[in-house]
Amino acid sequence: MQKLAWQQHGFRSANFSGTDGIKRFGVPGTVDQVTSVTELPSNDAMQAIIAILQKQQG
Repeated sequence: MQKLAWQQHGFRSANFSGTDGIKRFGVPGTVDQVTSVTELPSNDAMQAIIAILQKQQG
C-alpha cells in the first residue's frame, strides 16, 4: 500500500525507501521534507481502503 501511495500520489512514510525527488510527480504545493504527520485511520477504515484499492487493481 505504501508503494502504491508513493507511486501514484507522492505519499511518503518513514519506512518506505522510495526516495527519488517529489518533484517528479508534478504536484503543486508538495514539499521535499515532511515536517508533521497524523495518526493512521482506524483499523476498520484502513480495511475499507485496502478493499477498495484491491478492487481497483484486480
